[in-house]
Amino acid sequence: MKLIKLSTALAAACLFASPLAFADEHRSGNERHSGNEHHSGNEHHSGNEHHSGNGNNNESEIKAYPIVIDPTFDVAGKGEYQARRGREKFEARLQVNLPNSVLGIIDSNDARLASVTLELSDPSGATYAECSLDLKRFRSNKAKYEVEIRKTTQGRTYERRGYCDVDLAATGIQSGVPVPSIGDYLTLLVDGEPVTEGTFQ
Repeated sequence: MKLIKLSTALAAACLFASPLAFADEHRSGNERHSGNEHHSGNEHHSGNEHHSGNGNNNESEIKAYPIVIDPTFDVAGKGEYQARRGREKFEARLQVNLPNSVLGIIDSNDARLASVTLELSDPSGATYAECSLDLKRFRSNKAKYEVEIRKTTQGRTYERRGYCDVDLAATGIQSGVPVPSIGDYLTLLVDGEPVTEGTFQ
């Protein structure tokens, strides 16, 4: 009878001790996974330390609707950054209404020769990225320019239209996806002349 009682007591002790031991092991296992630096904010893909806070694992979307600097320019622009499910995308567009004698864009030949670019700068005014927009579409009454850069979940960057230099301090063009933050500025230029500017929100 004493042997039976001792066995019962040992079994009860094991029953109540096991969940606690498993919980400790489970917690330590989670700590090992959460400490994986590769997934906690990959600085290699941020391009700019000041703008790496969005990260590849966070979902975010910010936009800028620039205001025309001078109404006689007769243009409209837009910029947008998205991070979703490990993918990133930056795009910006500029529509120039034609004929546009102020900007010197009258016909299709003028539209192809025009240099349309953009600058991204932080609230202090420091420019951290520059992009070149391609002519996407031309019609008799408008010319549309666009840059679209994407990054896959594997970290591969590809330029669907135009290109962006995300490290202006380095020699040559450092292609990548610009990562603007809320409060940063977007300026669109035609042949070096700023035509619209706005703030990301």
